Amino acid sequence: MANPTDLQGMLTSQLLQPQAQEAIPSTYEQRMLQHGQRSATGLRRAIGAMTGADTRTTAEKAQAMMANLDINDPKDQPKILQLVNSINPAQAPKLVAAFAQQKRQRDASEAKLDSSYERRQGIAEQVRKLGYAKVAEAIIAEQGSGSTIALEGGIKILTNLAQPEQPPKKVILSPKEEFDLFTKKSLYEADVERIADTGKKAVDRYSQYAPIVTQMKELSNEVDFGTGSVPLATINQTLYSIGSKAGLDVGTLDPTVDATLTYNSLSKRLKALLLEAQKGAISNLENTEITKNTANPSQTSNQAQALVNFLEASLESDLNRSEAQRAWLEETQSLTGFDSAWRKYTEDFPRTSGFTIDVDPLDKTETVVSNFETVKENFNLFSQLYLPNKGKGPVFLTKKGKGMTVEQIKQEIVKDRLEEMKKTSNNPNWKPTKEQKALVNLEARKNIGKLITIRLNNGDYTVAK
Repeated sequence: MANPTDLQGMLTSQLLQPQAQEAIPSTYEQRMLQHGQRSATGLRRAIGAMTGADTRTTAEKAQAMMANLDINDPKDQPKILQLVNSINPAQAPKLVAAFAQQKRQRDASEAKLDSSYERRQGIAEQVRKLGYAKVAEAIIAEQGSGSTIALEGGIKILTNLAQPEQPPKKVILSPKEEFDLFTKKSLYEADVERIADTGKKAVDRYSQYAPIVTQMKELSNEVDFGTGSVPLATINQTLYSIGSKAGLDVGTLDPTVDATLTYNSLSKRLKALLLEAQKGAISNLENTEITKNTANPSQTSNQAQALVNFLEASLESDLNRSEAQRAWLEETQSLTGFDSAWRKYTEDFPRTSGFTIDVDPLDKTETVVSNFETVKENFNLFSQLYLPNKGKGPVFLTKKGKGMTVEQIKQEIVKDRLEEMKKTSNNPNWKPTKEQKALVNLEARKNIGKLITIRLNNGDYTVAK
């Protein structure tokens, strides 16, 4: 059977020859007859050329038509078979068989290509899922080009990933390295226990004392803290009960004693109890402030309320500190540096509003505008601002790339507010009083955390690393 790749040779060699082949002349008469036939053919062609008539034989016409057909094209093969059958029917079966073999080979080749396509698609999909999107695209792009570089690369990726993970090589430590590792592990375990202990104590203190502080705040609105206030037996009874719950010795209950004295005594005793236990929760500056502004017994009302407000802030800051301590250990694997970082944080973002009064410029009446209330907007910023820089004060970058510290932002708030007050006064020579400066500083102290949080959220600030 003829090879389908050599079908063109079949046409030129035998398929288009007439079925009746000329015999080789053996006699003089046969040679003369053959010569006459050739002469007749030549005459016929000459007459056709002069008259324009088609004098070609069927075989000659078939050969001319065959010149425009491709024997390897499945679309042309039926026409070729028809021409061969009209000239030399005996050769037609050979051509049919050759066409059939060529089709089988073509189908097999196409099936192989289809298989290669599906294989490429499968491998490309697998490497894409593993995150190698560019390799997957290259594998698909190679289809039909004959290249297999990307395909082989994808197969190598899958093969390497399929290999079982090798067990880590055993590392032999020196005695010093073993000691250092043991020390580090021991310190870490001790820090974990310390955090668990301080966290539990912070929660227990809050659970025990927060309700008491709340009650005391409510009572501060009922007690007449003015000079010479009348004895209030009911409130004294409540105060005595609160003190007992707190485990404090408020003294022998005396219904005739001024309620403000009992309230003031309870506040001081409660502060003394919590101050040492919560050391570090509030900055040293604020501890100094509360001591200075509650030392004057002539301000009984402000003194009592300041103490209660301060205690409330201390309890909440104690919880905040415990959470920050845990985050620090998780991040750094050690509590080294935490205390100094926390001190810096509470200096930059005070827990309370401090003590500030406003003096009426006309009658010089003093009004307390801030009495150590908790500034909640300054809480819960430690992990976001101080932990990433291992306790260093944050530097904020503006959209123009200018770096600003917390203190510089506070100064900016104060400066902008004073300039605004000067414009409103319509006095070019206006200068702020001591009280006005105190109020502006109070505004900066109370709003610094809120302002920075807003500017970080809207993209005006980013934290420099």
